[in-house]
Order: sequence, then structure tokens, then C-alpha cells
Amino acid sequence: EEANQKLVQLQESLSQYGIVKTELLAEEGTDFITELEKLARHRQADLIIMGITGRTSIGQTFIGTNTLKIVNEKVCPVLIVPADATFSDIKNVLFTSDFKNVQSNTPSVPIKKVLKPFHPHLHIMNVDSEHYVALTEEYQAEKMKLQEMFSEFTPEFYFLGLHDVDEAISQFAEDKKVDFI
Repeated sequence: EEANQKLVQLQESLSQYGIVKTELLAEEGTDFITELEKLARHRQADLIIMGITGRTSIGQTFIGTNTLKIVNEKVCPVLIVPADATFSDIKNVLFTSDFKNVQSNTPSVPIKKVLKPFHPHLHIMNVDSEHYVALTEEYQAEKMKLQEMFSEFTPEFYFLGLHDVDEAISQFAEDKKVDFI
């Protein structure tokens, strides 16, 4: 009952931002990740939104275990919301890719469904310490496939030759004022 009350409050809050199409569901089960994954597949969810609490300084650094597990299920895109987050318009989006078999590995349909209402500037980035004097033919071919997939967002591509992927993404997001990764 408490979960339902909180969901209703969230729905009312979202409607204030013009987000009117929401559906409230509260499910019980023994394994949260399994139940959420089944529900998302059954409902053909476009997006899963999960919060992180960041109860401690270490907790603020690492994404929660359940959040990581659902991301790894690859059911649909997952929006991870920090506890202290506030809503602002989404103008810059960063999409990271390993540029390997992008047609099979990129869930372009649900990603585009999430992006369309915002019409953001799309940055597509790859971080790899192995190359970048020049892109290989394989990377060029995969880049063209991504260009075609997301052409309505006129993506810009970035290839960074760095060892620390997390730091590269974080610095890029800060430099480009990215709203959504």
C-alpha cells in the first residue's frame, strides 16, 4: 500500500512537467531483478527509471547493485537518477558504443523513443586505448551504421584514445554539458 501511495505521488509530480502518459504498477515477487525484467519485457517498456540513494560517500560513487543488474539484463534503456537530481530539459545526450556489430548490439528503437520528445543534440563516443591515429575500416563502417540509425538526431562522433573509460566519459560529459548518458 505504501508503494502504491508513493507511485501515485510520483505520477502527480510527473504530470506537472507535462509527462502525462504514465502507468503505475506494483508487483510482488521473491527476486526484484527477475520480476522487473519480466515486467519490462511483458509490457514492452521503452525505459526503466531507477534511483540510487547514495547513502554514504562510497554509495554515491557506485551505482546500486540492483541498478547494475537491470542494466546488464539489456531489456531496454535504463535511466539512473541520483538521489539529489532535479529535472531540467534534456539538450545534450551522450551515447557510448564499442563500435562492434552496432546493428545487433544497439537497441536503437527504444533509444529513439526516449530521445524523440526532447530533440537533443546527440554525441556518440568511443573510448579505446588501442587506436586513433586513424580509424580502422571496421570502425568507419560501424560509424556509418550508427550515423544512419540515429540520422534524425544529426549525431556527432568522438573517438578518444584513453585508458580510463570512466574518467573519459565523465570528463567528456562535463565538458559538453551532457544532460543524459
